[in-house]
Amino acid sequence: MTTNARALYRELLRDVKRLPRNSRDYYRQYLKGAFINHGDENQPERLQQLFQGARSDADYLLTKYSKGNRPGADAQTPKSTV
Repeated sequence: MTTNARALYRELLRDVKRLPRNSRDYYRQYLKGAFINHGDENQPERLQQLFQGARSDADYLLTKYSKGNRPGADAQTPKSTV
């Protein structure tokens, strides 16, 4: 698990590149906004929650949009902490 916000941001941006072209801009802007909104967080426990939630959400999206999986088919929406 990534513990550095900047490293996590880069990792998640790379994940966005794996999404369909027509959804990349939306998720790139969403990601940027989430990191800006939580930029003043400094409590280690809260940061860990945010990191875990961001990674969980990214994994869900990658699964949702992966080849062979239809959006919404057998996928459960994660509880976002971001």
